[in-house]
Amino acid sequence: ILVEYCLELHRLGPLGTEHLGMLRPSFADADPTEGPDAPVPVEVNFVQDIQPILEQRCLRCHGPEAQKSHYRLHTRDAALAGGTIARNQGRPAAIPGNADDSILIEFIETKDQDEEREVYPMPPREEERLTRRQMELLRTWVQSGMLWPPGTRLHKPRVEAPHE
Repeated sequence: ILVEYCLELHRLGPLGTEHLGMLRPSFADADPTEGPDAPVPVEVNFVQDIQPILEQRCLRCHGPEAQKSHYRLHTRDAALAGGTIARNQGRPAAIPGNADDSILIEFIETKDQDEEREVYPMPPREEERLTRRQMELLRTWVQSGMLWPPGTRLHKPRVEAPHE
């Protein structure tokens, strides 16, 4: 994967913001009430579309400080490796290019807990579940190779104290 990524960077030549997708609108903030026929993005931008979802919705329980089921999502390597459940099942948590067999996608898309198969809806509280759009973005991201800018480490958003 790294070799393919480097070859793609080489093919693009000197990178500007137009190559990084920074001028495209973000799908992460799209209205979750869009109809069921809303188009699924063909391409996602990690920084604009994926990073906000992971930081705002996942890192509280799966970040550098807290790791429920020993699963971390703050680096690409950690997200791929998985935690206790992935080890129990003998497979990685995420498989770039194969969203259908990725535990990460299975957990965010499932609505029902299955103790026997070790499948749990994520986030676990129903009122905190991801929107359909967020699930589609994550699925598209994993299916398209799970690109993650080298050296990028995710951090929980800071909660600012109220100003007095």
